[in-house]
Amino acid sequence: MISPEWFLSQIMQWIREQHYFLTRFIQPIFDENKYWTKHSALILFLNKLIFLIKDKLEADIKKLSENSEHFLHTIDELLIFSNHLNSFLKTTENGVTTSNHQAYTCFHIICENQFIFSHWLNLEKQIWQKYLDEMFSNDYFSLFMNQNIENSLSKNFTGSCESLADNNLNYDILISTKCAECIVLLIKSIQDRYYNLPFPSKKICFANLQLDLLREFHLRLCQILRDEANNIFSKTYLGVLNTFIYVIKVLEDWKNSKFYIQLQFYRVKYAQFIEKHQFLKNFKSHNSLNSDNEINALFDQSLEVSKPFLDIEGTIFDDLLPSYEKVKNDIVKQIVHKCKWEFTSRANSYIHEKWMCMPLMSEINKQTLTDSASDMLISLRNMLHLLKDSITQDILNTIIKKLSSELDNFYFKDVILNNKFNEGGIQQLNFDVNKYLMPILNEFSINCNISCFFRLTNESINLLMLKKGSALLLNDLIEKAVDINPSLDLKLNLYNAKNALKELSIHHLTCEQSQKILSLRSDLFY
Repeated sequence: MISPEWFLSQIMQWIREQHYFLTRFIQPIFDENKYWTKHSALILFLNKLIFLIKDKLEADIKKLSENSEHFLHTIDELLIFSNHLNSFLKTTENGVTTSNHQAYTCFHIICENQFIFSHWLNLEKQIWQKYLDEMFSNDYFSLFMNQNIENSLSKNFTGSCESLADNNLNYDILISTKCAECIVLLIKSIQDRYYNLPFPSKKICFANLQLDLLREFHLRLCQILRDEANNIFSKTYLGVLNTFIYVIKVLEDWKNSKFYIQLQFYRVKYAQFIEKHQFLKNFKSHNSLNSDNEINALFDQSLEVSKPFLDIEGTIFDDLLPSYEKVKNDIVKQIVHKCKWEFTSRANSYIHEKWMCMPLMSEINKQTLTDSASDMLISLRNMLHLLKDSITQDILNTIIKKLSSELDNFYFKDVILNNKFNEGGIQQLNFDVNKYLMPILNEFSINCNISCFFRLTNESINLLMLKKGSALLLNDLIEKAVDINPSLDLKLNLYNAKNALKELSIHHLTCEQSQKILSLRSDLFY
């Protein structure tokens, strides 16, 4: 069977040529006979021809197994032939009702011969592992370059039985990479090869191959992240982030498809079957090949009487997705940490500004940004601009939110609590934060209210800008609330202090923190 395409095309030609005669003249005879009325003449004829293929394959299998290239070529031709045959049967009058139940196909030949199936599966593992090795042996920079998703998908998935374009992925919010598209195409190609296998136990074997490759892919990406740990803003590092996001989105979409829900049902039932029939494993010590075949055959038979898989919880990718999500979140955390470090490392002069000696806004012609803040804000804007050009807007929004919270803590703890302020100083700080810092963050975010993440800073500024009389009264209320004198009604005083803070829209600062902030005003205690 060195050239199986000729042999199989001849079989297909016979089927097509005899289709009219069998359905027009023989089938009516079957229908009139009580014994044959439930049989299809076309299917019976087809099955006999398929047995010819089986006999030919079993006769040549020893020679084919010695040459991997010829063996895989034969398998490919058998798969193509089976797909063409299925398509042909669906176009016949009785194809929809009979072919799926009675037709014996090349898929049965491959699956029923354990040696052929095992050899095929092992070769598939070798091929896809080699493909993965070659993919990561290339230049990382080109591997993680951003791709045009629509164009690449239309090229890569043309002709696949269940293309990604048919699913409900929101491509508008994704940035693909060459690496991401390669692994998705790889997993999809494996699915297409075993999609029509008739036995659940065999499908499980290929599903496990897919999961193993996705785990290996995860490890390869983690190794690249370790190599690029000192260059977080590189195209490679950010490309790995895009790759994780893209693959996670695809797996999230696939896990809800009927095919993968059914696979999860098979895997759960198979695990239960093995556990229930533990004694079957004892056969492996005598003949591992036959025992595996017997176990799988018993499992496939048991599924024929199983209940529908609606009660199965979880999905086939549940073990993988958390590890992908964790790495994605770790990358986001590292990017936020790097952005904060680049910002705060330039803030030393800003922290030590003479906030007690600054002029009032009314005393200067035009208020401008504090000179010492220029470097750190320019650095922030450059980093966000680079990220906007490299990653998805959705993940950029997440980074900006987390970074805003970190900067809020920085301004609160390092700038405000470490300084004293006169009226001009607090006006200048308010101007720097609300007229420069937050507009920069808002520029690169979409549908995000950045001021919500600067609550500590904004509430502190509100207290520092409070009129002197109101500030003295508020400070008096807070002092009574935090006083530990047992003669005072502490609960009432605490209630009054908190109500007073709420009236001033102070919801996140505690009474102790508010007292500390008020103590930083030069007009109250100096």
